[in-house]
Amino acid sequence: MAFLDVLSKVAKTTGNVVSEIGAQAQKGGEYLANPENQAKINAKVDEIKDKVTGLFAKDKTEQQAETS
Repeated sequence: MAFLDVLSKVAKTTGNVVSEIGAQAQKGGEYLANPENQAKINAKVDEIKDKVTGLFAKDKTEQQAETS
């Protein structure tokens, strides 16, 4: 009987965890669905992309200077 009690508690806890994950996913979906938040995310992505592109351009310039 103790095994079934433990199994029941594990199943209930797992169910609670899955429910919480679902709730957090729902919040994330709602956040992403908001156009203002999408604009913020896109701006941040563009900022990071510009920085990375700048790093590669700088590295390429340095490599060309070394081979010249």
